Amino acid sequence: MSSLSKRDVVFLVGVAILVVVFASVDANASTYVWFLLFAAAIWTALRARREARIEARSFEEALRTEHAQRVEDIARLADMIARLRPGAAVTPEVEENIPPSVAAVVETSAAAAAIETPSMPEEARPPQVAAIPEPPRDWAQAIRSALDFEQMLGTNWLSKLGVGVLVLGLAFFLAWQLKEVGPLGKVVTGVVVSAILLGLGIWGERRKTYQLLARAALAGGWALLFFVAYAAHHIPATRVVSSPILGLVLMLIIAAAMVGHSLRFRSQVVTGLTFFLAFATVALNRVDVYSLSANVILAIGFCLVVLRMQWFEMEIFGILAVYLNHYLWLVPIIGPMHGKVHPFPQFAASTTLLLLYWAVFRASYVLRAPKDERTSAFAGVLNIVLLGSVMRYQSAHPELAFWGLLILGAVEIVLGQLPNVRRKRTTFVVLNTIGVALLVAAIPLRFAPDYVSALWLVEAELLFFVGLFTRERLFRRLGTLTALATAIYLLGVHGARVLGDHLGGGDPVHHWTIGTIFAAATLILYADACWMPRRWPALFDDAIDRRAGQCLSYVAAATGIAGGWILFSGAGAALSWITLAVLLALIAWRFAMPDLTVQANIVAVLAVLRTLAVNLPSSSVAAHVPFGITYRLLTGSAIVGMLYLLSRWNRSNTLRFTTHLPGAVTWTASALASLLLWYELRPASVAIAWTMLGLLLLETGEARRSLNLRWQAYVALSAAFLRVFVVNLNAEQAGAAIGPRLYTVLPIALALLYAHERLYAAGEGHERERRSRLSSVFAWLGALCFMALLRFELPTDAVATAWAALTLGFVALAWIADRRVFLHIGMAVSLATLGRAILHDLYERSYFPWPGKVDPWMFVGGAALLLLASLSFAFRLKRVPAEMAGTGFRRILIRIDERPEQILFFVPLVLITALLATEMRRDMITVAWGIEAVVVFLFALWVKERSYRLSGLALLLLCAGKVLMLDFWSLSIRAKALTGIVMGLALIGVSFLYTHKRDLIRQFL
Repeated sequence: MSSLSKRDVVFLVGVAILVVVFASVDANASTYVWFLLFAAAIWTALRARREARIEARSFEEALRTEHAQRVEDIARLADMIARLRPGAAVTPEVEENIPPSVAAVVETSAAAAAIETPSMPEEARPPQVAAIPEPPRDWAQAIRSALDFEQMLGTNWLSKLGVGVLVLGLAFFLAWQLKEVGPLGKVVTGVVVSAILLGLGIWGERRKTYQLLARAALAGGWALLFFVAYAAHHIPATRVVSSPILGLVLMLIIAAAMVGHSLRFRSQVVTGLTFFLAFATVALNRVDVYSLSANVILAIGFCLVVLRMQWFEMEIFGILAVYLNHYLWLVPIIGPMHGKVHPFPQFAASTTLLLLYWAVFRASYVLRAPKDERTSAFAGVLNIVLLGSVMRYQSAHPELAFWGLLILGAVEIVLGQLPNVRRKRTTFVVLNTIGVALLVAAIPLRFAPDYVSALWLVEAELLFFVGLFTRERLFRRLGTLTALATAIYLLGVHGARVLGDHLGGGDPVHHWTIGTIFAAATLILYADACWMPRRWPALFDDAIDRRAGQCLSYVAAATGIAGGWILFSGAGAALSWITLAVLLALIAWRFAMPDLTVQANIVAVLAVLRTLAVNLPSSSVAAHVPFGITYRLLTGSAIVGMLYLLSRWNRSNTLRFTTHLPGAVTWTASALASLLLWYELRPASVAIAWTMLGLLLLETGEARRSLNLRWQAYVALSAAFLRVFVVNLNAEQAGAAIGPRLYTVLPIALALLYAHERLYAAGEGHERERRSRLSSVFAWLGALCFMALLRFELPTDAVATAWAALTLGFVALAWIADRRVFLHIGMAVSLATLGRAILHDLYERSYFPWPGKVDPWMFVGGAALLLLASLSFAFRLKRVPAEMAGTGFRRILIRIDERPEQILFFVPLVLITALLATEMRRDMITVAWGIEAVVVFLFALWVKERSYRLSGLALLLLCAGKVLMLDFWSLSIRAKALTGIVMGLALIGVSFLYTHKRDLIRQFL
């Protein structure tokens, strides 16, 4: 047979996995044996089927090639015959194309054509033959194939099957039926029948016709003769040899002769049949444990044949036969115990025989030549698997399992270090792997579960360091596998147990021992995965080692997460995780390890989720800490600080997606800080805390030139501004001169103006902020805070006056600081002042009288005067009109910005006019408006502003119309006279001013 293919390897791996599954469900040894027999049968059938297909395919390909060659030769021959005419010479090209096998036929055909036939006309020439089609497959060929198969079945397999049945029948016959001839007669009968079979085999083997039948007879004869030697001592019905040593020597002699004679034929089938029949006769006639010594003799002879002829695939069936014989002997002993195996008298002998089987086949595996190592590897693994299965089936002394596995593992490793073995790479790998696996499997049988993982870690590191110092990849990889198995054991056993305790409401104490083992495993795994490859890079240049190290590092991250949770199951778990994430990110940044960067971010995400789910909602106070500080504050602040620290190293030059990770981490840290402040502080203090956080982020972002930190500051300040209107403005303290509203909102307003100042004075690197006009936004937010604070802190009637004073302050600040945003704020506040004064101070107080001696003249008049006072700064901020573009609304805004004195004049003008209309007596309104119009006109002439002059004139004309339309018809005689006199004088005075100041007025038309 050929060597193992990929499908064979996959099949064998699947069988190994199923064996592990059976072990996990506590299957008995019979299940193992029958399953392995079934798998071996399937594997053999599949390989035979595959090789038959390969042979058939190669045969068909050869036939097809030969057929095509013949068709091509015939076509070329026909073409050349058609070209040849009498007297025509063959061209060199044609000569070169003539095959040697056809050259004589061509010459003969040409000569015959020249002698017998005259020159033929063109139309009478025979047509050229291009190709001869393939003849159809007839039924005769199919029938012939069927007959060949029938002949093979009748001459080969039936003979072997018949000999096998004959030998087994004779074995039963000798053992039980010949009662009257006695033991000696039975032995003599067996020897005679064996001699007859051997004689017939030797005679027929020399004749080719009977060669197959003769070899089958030889196999049966030797098998029967070995059984007779076995029965001569071990079966009471045929016992003629009383000495065990003599019986053993007799079996050895027969086995040696059987091996020597079967090797003459160099046939796996004959040799395999011989040993199969020998094994079968022993299995059917076993008596006691010592009768199984025949198994050892057969195993030795079988291995000698395998080594001599290098029939390594046949050894697999020998191993199965030996262990199956022993298992079938054990079934009547162990079966009645019903799974509760207790010591039995044959235990020591049975164990010795099993070890002898293993030693024989292991010696064969070690001593063989390096040929077909894949099949040999399967046999080597099958030997130890079956040994362990049968040993476990008869495990009457489980306390010896530890020492048995330990000694077997050590022996396997020692065998793997032999010079002969080290020259065979696959054998070296198999033996050392088996030895390490046995050592690993032995530890749980002796030590408590809490110490198994620790010992496995020690073993893994020993293997790893042996691999380093000997420069042997196998031991390093075995150490890696052992470390992975340890991590899986930790997570699947200890981690699951602790998780079950927590979920089930069990003991809440910390599992310090298990947690310490987890921490040690994390350090060891990271050292194996990261530090050692950097320390000895030449030893880890293989792709498999790099992938193993990568996998090991991720497993280390998992154990680190589990260990942190086990050691600090409460609020400290998130803190331990974020600490691990920072360390991983630092190492990854320092030594360019992108996998650690990925792990750091995974651990950081878990830490954040844990913080949100556990740390922030907890309000328990930390013990032995002054001032009643909560665990939430201690762990939350540390986690936030760690996240900001993580952002410094959270990047990798080889991973694109890590470009935005530092910013994402700082955003997460700022969000957690905001939530921590929201949980820890009183409602009124949250906004001021967010403001302080925003200023800190702003200054840090400016110092580090970090756009993300600056935008986080902007968000924090904006959140503080919104919270002012939700919480802080409603906070008040009865009987306090300075309440929480004042000392929380005022710092926030000043902080917003400070943010405006920082953004306004910012230099390069603030293009986004400039495009977003964030500087103006924060100025507006600060102004709104001041307006809201005045609205809630002052008496309701004084709000309009306070807002007017605020308008004056902002307009003056705009002139002092030369910033138009404050001018715009001032104009907006003046409009708000107008609305507040009219709707509350004038309209609302007309239904609800003013309290005490206070009247609207003080507040509304004072507001108007303050607004008029801002005109002195507004005239200084006036701009020359420029070319305008854009929509109509934009043009209006541009005009308002260029002429701020218009808004700041007409707002107090409307306010004073409304005040006179509501507070003067009905008969004095027109007189007051007339006086106001004259004052406005005079003020317009003084400031040389045409719009003011037109407004005064319009007000004067309104008064005149009111006099003519209403006053002269509804007022008293005295009021009519006074109104007429005053309005007349006002109209004449204004007319005089127009006449007297004609030249001046024309300059401002």
